[in-house]
Formats: sequence, structure tokens, C-alpha cells
Amino acid sequence: MDEMVEKSFQNDIRFQKCRDTSFQSFMNKCQFSPHFIASFCDNEFKKGLRGVNEIETEQRLEALIRLFCCLHERDAFIKSYSKFLSDRLLNKSSISDAAEQ
Repeated sequence: MDEMVEKSFQNDIRFQKCRDTSFQSFMNKCQFSPHFIASFCDNEFKKGLRGVNEIETEQRLEALIRLFCCLHERDAFIKSYSKFLSDRLLNKSSISDAAEQ
């Protein structure tokens, strides 16, 4: 969507705002979105970042942060994420300590 707004609409601010508002509305309709995003983060830290260079790791983490910023139920995300984090730390199943930090 970012590329379409950029190329087709010359990054017009009105289209950017509509895209962002629509995405937030769509994402927050499902009550399970915070848990699903926390689960996706957990998977990334366990398997997804394996064999990925530092630049791509940063890009993936920035994308996850942008998703978090769109959430309305951040407390639910933090609760789920904390459980996944504690499991990763206890089981030593994280791929990258630097990415965790």
C-alpha cells in the first residue's frame, strides 16, 4: 500500500492519512489482533530472524513497532508479549539477544 500511495498518488498527505486510518480501523476490529501480533513477534525472535543480516533484522523490528503503534489494545499486546518473552528467556529459545534488547 505504501508503494501504491507513493507511485500512484505522489505521496499525497490525504491518501497517506486515509491509508493509515483505514489500516488502524481494520486491524483493531478483531479483538485477537494484539495476541496475534505478540505471537508473530515471538515467532520472529525464535525462528524468523535466523540467518538474517543486521539491516533486515532492523527493518523487521521497525515494522513490528509500526504495527504496535497502530494497536488500540496495547495492554493486551504487552500482556501476551510478556508471557512469550518470559518463555523465550526461560527456555533460552531466542535467536538474538541483541534483537531482544
